[in-house]
Amino acid sequence: MGLTWEHSLLQIHWVRKVSETTNYIATNKVVQDSKTTLGVSMHENNSTRPCLFLVYKPQSIRLARDAYIAAAAINCITMFPAIILNVLLMRAMSRSPALRKPPTLLLYSVSASDLLLGLIVQPGYLAKKVGELTDNFHIYCKSAMLTYVVGNSLTAVSLLNLTAIAIDRYLVVTSGIHYPSKVTKCRLFVIIAFIWTFAISIALGQIVIKRFLVLLSTAIIILICVITSTLCYTKAMYTIKRQQTLMNAATRNNARTERYRKSIVTMVTVFIIFILSYTPFCVSVVMVAAMGESAKSWSAEALCSVIAFTNACVNPLILFWRIREIRNAGRQLLAGLSLHTGRAEESHSESMGGMSRVRMLAKTSTGV
Repeated sequence: MGLTWEHSLLQIHWVRKVSETTNYIATNKVVQDSKTTLGVSMHENNSTRPCLFLVYKPQSIRLARDAYIAAAAINCITMFPAIILNVLLMRAMSRSPALRKPPTLLLYSVSASDLLLGLIVQPGYLAKKVGELTDNFHIYCKSAMLTYVVGNSLTAVSLLNLTAIAIDRYLVVTSGIHYPSKVTKCRLFVIIAFIWTFAISIALGQIVIKRFLVLLSTAIIILICVITSTLCYTKAMYTIKRQQTLMNAATRNNARTERYRKSIVTMVTVFIIFILSYTPFCVSVVMVAAMGESAKSWSAEALCSVIAFTNACVNPLILFWRIREIRNAGRQLLAGLSLHTGRAEESHSESMGGMSRVRMLAKTSTGV
């Protein structure tokens, strides 16, 4: 009996030891697994991930956080004015009989690209910054593709349209009576359709073509547009100056020549401000391509992007300021809107007054 009792105690002690050892091993395994999972999660959060032709670097994004927040704030400030001003500009151009000419189609195209930039690109850019600041790769990748592809398309559309306007102003001055036969509405529709198709093709090309080739082709296109516009405006201004010298006696011709000169100065101003707005962004892109991805280069690119976006609300302001027909049509449009709002408020107040009188009569009839 004594041996049996001692044997039972040994068995109980052995079972207890085995249980403690098993629990210890299981606990260590859970801790090790949790450390491994945490390590993998940390590695995923800090890892570099590709998004087509873009690279997502969480560590660099954290270092550029302040610049990203500032860029997002500036983007929000300029987004709504870009939408409102371009809608107002297009409505004003459609209301003015003096602007129902074929060349106005090019201004419509420029305004449409600026409007789409405010409606699509700037909200997409804001979503991109939210994705970066919250470390959400999926939001970042989708919004970044939208921002870069659509944004590059609309920028190319604006640049090509402004170049077409420069050529048109040159033809106005140099062609004389032959200008209406050279510049027709049908031809301008074809040119505008080609501009939009070509710009979209160039922007989509960066998805399948190497980034270096895209940057090189973009630089060549920009150079051609700048040289063409500069030559056209220089030649047009020289021709106007010569015509003013030869036609001092013809008041009517001088007035028409002065109108052409003012139109050219306006479009030169729009073109120069466009180039100045996008030059910092182009420089930042070249820096990123030459020096590689870093927090400093990304900070510069973020701030330069929103500087470029401000051009979408600067263009209509210049056109309202410089072109009298657009300015007058805009005033009439705003006056009509304010008059309509005033009438709506008056009718609302009259209806409210009528309802109050009905209540008073009802109270009187019931003896309250």
